[in-house]
Amino acid sequence: MATGDYKIRFKDLKARVGIDDVAYSLGYRLDRKAGVGRYIELVLGDGKEKRDTIIVSNRRDKASQTFFRRDGSKGDVVSFIRENLSSFNATGHNEWQKIAGVMAQFANMPEPDYGRERDYARGREAPQVFDSARYRTKPIDPDRIPRLFSQRGFRPIQ
Repeated sequence: MATGDYKIRFKDLKARVGIDDVAYSLGYRLDRKAGVGRYIELVLGDGKEKRDTIIVSNRRDKASQTFFRRDGSKGDVVSFIRENLSSFNATGHNEWQKIAGVMAQFANMPEPDYGRERDYARGREAPQVFDSARYRTKPIDPDRIPRLFSQRGFRPIQ
C-alpha cells in the first residue's frame, strides 16, 4: 500500500485526532477513580456494567497517543478506529478508505471522495462526440405544441 494511494496522510491526521476524542464519541467516559495523570482510563458502559476499558497514554500529545487494555491489546488511534469501524457511518471501497474518512471527520477536514475521481478518470478514456445521424429529427408544428411546454411558456422561435 503506497502512501500516494490516499488523498490524506494518516500521520498528519494522527496529530489532529486523539484516541480520547474518538473514545468520547463512542460513549467512553473518563474514570476519575483510576486517577488523572500521565495516563487516563476511559470506560465504556454505565457505572455498574463495564463493557470495555482502555488506558490512554500521552493524553496531551495527540500525535503520540496510544492505548492499551489490561488483556494486553494495544494500539494507536488508527487501530482504535479500525476496531470500532462498525460504530461509525463510514463509506469507502475498503477498510483503509473508511478509516481515512472517519479520521478526516474528526480532524474537521473534508472527506476524500474516491468515487468521483474514478468516474472522472473513466470519462477521460474515450471522448464521446454527439452524432446527430443516430437520431431522427422532426420539425415542430407551432400549432400543436404539447400542453406541458405551452404551460411553462415555451414558444417556438419565429
